[in-house]
Amino acid sequence: MASASIESVVIAAIKPSIAQVSDRITPVKRDDNGMLPAVVYESGKAQRTQMLSGSFSDIATVNIQFTVFARTYFAAKELLGQLDAALVSSRGFSMSGLSILAVQTNGVTEQNESDSDNLFSASLVAEFKFK
Repeated sequence: MASASIESVVIAAIKPSIAQVSDRITPVKRDDNGMLPAVVYESGKAQRTQMLSGSFSDIATVNIQFTVFARTYFAAKELLGQLDAALVSSRGFSMSGLSILAVQTNGVTEQNESDSDNLFSASLVAEFKFK
């Protein structure tokens, strides 16, 4: 059986806490014609620490950026707060041989995507340690 990606483990961990958008959490790009609010995520490469012996640690770190999209500023901020809490609560979640050991969120940004469609977004970056 193939092991899951850390992204799939994180999404499985947070879906119950943000059930109102659980079917609208997508990688890299949101569906421009899809329902709002929605969540998009994009991750960097997992990094493992190399020991002096040359072997690599079993524990890896990865940063995942999450962006929420909504029709109003307040809806985007509210969903971002729920997402932040869900991410922090994902510590200890395990699935398909991967375990989330620690989570730290930071780097909240906000913006109005376009004057024509009044789409608001807010983002945060979460750092995950996993094994």
